[in-house]
Amino acid sequence: MSYESLDSVAAFRELHAALGRQLDVVLEDARTPEEASQGAMFLLRVLAMSTEVVADSNPRAPHWARMDTPGRNVGGDNPDAEYDSIRLDGRYRYRITGNAGSVAHFSMTFNGGGSGRRSTFDYRNERTIGLDARGDYTLILSATKPTEPGTWIETPEGMYSILVRQFIGDRANEILATYDIEVLDDAAALARKPYTDDEIGERIRAAASGFEIMTQLHRLVYPELFDNPHVFVSNNSDGFGADISGTDNLYMFATYDLADDEALVIDLQPLEVSYWNIVVMTRFHETIDYLTRQMSRTMANVVPEADGTIRLVLTHGRDVHPNWLDTAGHRYGVLVLRWVGPRDAVTDLPVARVVKVAEFVGEVGA
Repeated sequence: MSYESLDSVAAFRELHAALGRQLDVVLEDARTPEEASQGAMFLLRVLAMSTEVVADSNPRAPHWARMDTPGRNVGGDNPDAEYDSIRLDGRYRYRITGNAGSVAHFSMTFNGGGSGRRSTFDYRNERTIGLDARGDYTLILSATKPTEPGTWIETPEGMYSILVRQFIGDRANEILATYDIEVLDDAAALARKPYTDDEIGERIRAAASGFEIMTQLHRLVYPELFDNPHVFVSNNSDGFGADISGTDNLYMFATYDLADDEALVIDLQPLEVSYWNIVVMTRFHETIDYLTRQMSRTMANVVPEADGTIRLVLTHGRDVHPNWLDTAGHRYGVLVLRWVGPRDAVTDLPVARVVKVAEFVGEVGA
């Protein structure tokens, strides 16, 4: 018997074609053998994330899926954060309960749409989620106003998703937020209902769509900066879209191009905000080996200069400064500074300059 008429089979063949297209993208955009090799692994990691977050979602018995794992930090993620995602169905009603913990920033972005670029229909953070005196909250997700107590999130028709962001300054001393979810309707009957061929096809296509968007992020977010490295620009979700950037965030981007004997010195003014960090990423917006390499810094683990300014130093694996950052061996890459504060603020951008590592002590006063 041939199963080619099944929508799920057709969707998988579309996914298979997308894998080949995105490998071509990686090979076309890579500028070194290291970037090409890492880019191939990057595709696998994004595919794994898309499968776990989208294809394996179950709106009838929903569970949160971790986007970042010990071996995976893709899509411009912040390694000093926790990202959880869930995919839900507008036909059903849900309740989310939890506690905001003590993290510097906790938010939920509600995005409508099953595939492609999505639009945000609601957004909540630690100030608007409806916390009580203990930091507890209850959200009711439904298309019509509920009778149950809690903060109502009016949901659209069709599939939608929630992305939770927790930004962490000091993991040793901060308590993570919690967010438990339940179906308010006949959850047992819904969970037992098998998925149809059309529904499975939709999930595979949605996973393929997410895969293609995430693996082209480097073409969507300031690709022209590689033509003018070491110069920062700023933007927020009005420019990027809230489906790929945090609504409360102001971002500052730059690229770098460092020879083996060079270091990049980055100077920035102190930021009067609730949270900030800086991350080193590959060309494909992946923070690799972040558990074993110093690929990021937060406001909680930097040493300021005598005048209160912050100096960071990026090198190829050489720890030459208290605020050292590692390229993980990549000559080219991306720097992302994000803060949670006035997202439309006008502020001095970081200033970067290249020096020789051999001259570093005399050059930066370390």
